Amino acid sequence: MSDAAEAIAVIGMGCRFPGASSPDAFWKNLRNGVESITFFTAEELKEVEGFWTVTRRVTKNVQSGHWSEAVLADVRYNLKLSPDLFSERALRSPPVELVR
Repeated sequence: MSDAAEAIAVIGMGCRFPGASSPDAFWKNLRNGVESITFFTAEELKEVEGFWTVTRRVTKNVQSGHWSEAVLADVRYNLKLSPDLFSERALRSPPVELVR
């Protein structure tokens, strides 16, 4: 095989890296020793029905700088939901009893 037949071209790349808005920014953080690991506090991680569950999460949009907070209340597992609930039709128009 010739070198041309083995060549690979990367046309574009999309990804998400902690603390960086692009692969170049992530690489710069790695080179500069920037710590990008996030830690959960006791208020954000709770045991629910035997499973450790994130119940509060704050995230920052690296492009706009805005902060968002997600709080999950009344978390329950093993609800025995029907697989039909996850069809396209059900997701577009969910059953009334499951929407609050």
